[in-house]
Amino acid sequence: MTHPFMEAVAGGLGERGVATLRYQFPYMEKGSKRPDSPAIAQAAVRAAVAEAGRRCAGLRLIAGGKSFGGRMTSQAQAMAPLAGVDGLAFLGFPLHPAGKPSSDRATHLSDVQVPMLFLQGTRDNLAELTLLAPRSVGIVAPCRGGRSFVPCAGAFGTE
Repeated sequence: MTHPFMEAVAGGLGERGVATLRYQFPYMEKGSKRPDSPAIAQAAVRAAVAEAGRRCAGLRLIAGGKSFGGRMTSQAQAMAPLAGVDGLAFLGFPLHPAGKPSSDRATHLSDVQVPMLFLQGTRDNLAELTLLAPRSVGIVAPCRGGRSFVPCAGAFGTE
């Protein structure tokens, strides 16, 4: 739970009056680098969404995550709607493995029936924007920088 980027995002949203619920997947709790199976990860997503709904009853609920967490959230929503969720937001959606452009990981997005917001680095090596935009049914908001959203050299005309 000490991921600097996610801490900054949660803090920034909090400063703007937006509550966040951060959680970890079981593999992270164990200290493993190997991600959980989709079934386990999606169960964790559903548990987190249920807890957020319980804690913030009556408020609009947006589910999402960064990278793997975002993909597992979208897959869970595509399989069966997440209770009380009005939309999805993704920070760096992992569309394909590095250096292997493909939109295979996005086929389920057409089954998501709530609005989606994709915040992607323009130099993200796991999501070629030209492949993400046509496959999504949401908004793609490109952000200058790479996978971690840190502006790359030359992102502001300094190359």
